[in-house]
Amino acid sequence: MLIRPTTEADLDQILAWPVTGPAGVVPAGRYREELDRHQYRPEWTWVAEDEGRVLARAIWWGFAGAAYPLVLDCVSASGSLPAGGSASGRTLLAARLIAAGQQALRKPGPSVAPGFEIHLPPGWRSDPAVAAAFAWRHDAAARAGLTDELVIATHARISPREAADRLAIRELINAYAHCADRRDAKAQMALFTEDIRFIVFMDATVADPRAAAAIGRPHALTGRSPDPGDAGSPTRP
Repeated sequence: MLIRPTTEADLDQILAWPVTGPAGVVPAGRYREELDRHQYRPEWTWVAEDEGRVLARAIWWGFAGAAYPLVLDCVSASGSLPAGGSASGRTLLAARLIAAGQQALRKPGPSVAPGFEIHLPPGWRSDPAVAAAFAWRHDAAARAGLTDELVIATHARISPREAADRLAIRELINAYAHCADRRDAKAQMALFTEDIRFIVFMDATVADPRAAAAIGRPHALTGRSPDPGDAGSPTRP
């Protein structure tokens, strides 16, 4: 079994992939549209193949100018694969495919791995076919190491951009915490724009936390003056 990113030469095979599931699929027309926008890309589309026959496909989505994707937008696999233990063959192969793609496509450094957005219709739990389509994808994602917070089951259709915005916010929070844990004030300061104002709640025991809040600018994290002409002497607390 070969798991790999696709190339432009694979396009016809990717577009010919059968789209028969009741949820979590990307039709050929939508794939081509997103490809033209540079939000799907050959290197963000991964397949698992056996002797040249594609058995599973995974598609990641990202902003047109981005170097890395933000959302795993679709995973589908053949339903005729042999089972392994308590898991179906499609689940096990999809898990291998997701894990390989997530590892290769994750942005370096303190970043959140791409999330997996599974689109589901309202009332999906009462539809056995849709519930089954969600279940094996959720199981595959878990086996690939995605935590529940990274698997987004949407009951109302949201665009990949909206899902990406949610993940970008989560990534910012993760980067802030990463810098704080390592006492890296300069890197933490670089996460802010110059005109940002942040509030730190200093004492959670008071009735109104705002009364014990410290409000400041990003340079306060380093205790240095924002004045370009300042030599940067630390300020006293």
